Amino acid sequence: MTQLIHTREPIHLHFDSGRVLIMPEDHPRFIRTAKRAVKVFQRENANGKKLHQFNDEYLPKLYQWCLERNGKVRACYLGLPNPHGLPVFVIGATAKYDFDLGDEISQFALLLEQEGWPSNILQLPDGEEEELRTFFKPETSLEIYAQAKTAPGESGA
Repeated sequence: MTQLIHTREPIHLHFDSGRVLIMPEDHPRFIRTAKRAVKVFQRENANGKKLHQFNDEYLPKLYQWCLERNGKVRACYLGLPNPHGLPVFVIGATAKYDFDLGDEISQFALLLEQEGWPSNILQLPDGEEEELRTFFKPETSLEIYAQAKTAPGESGA
């Protein structure tokens, strides 16, 4: 009898020269989540081709966008897709809403929409894990980007 192991951890993605790398233990959950994401985009392409584009275009583009804003973005997660697009949760680097980052997110979401990747990007101020869990479930999310969290009183350097 197969026993399912439930974890509260997101699927950690790693990027190497623009390629998405998934740990073997995360691969089954990644495939399930990626297939759900692809269903959102099926109106244009066949499933297999869109899955390839999701891995080779969308995920690296999202990662690169976050990496270029590493002073403003602490983490980024892709939640379970819905009929309206892909829910993306951008965790800011501070405990307050960053209006400039909000403008950048809006521009990026528009670009993704124009490229055929409808994404609902939500900025969340940095907070405790339990606070963030009110918006998404790590166990069903892809961790696109993450920086180590600095403990209170520590400097980032």
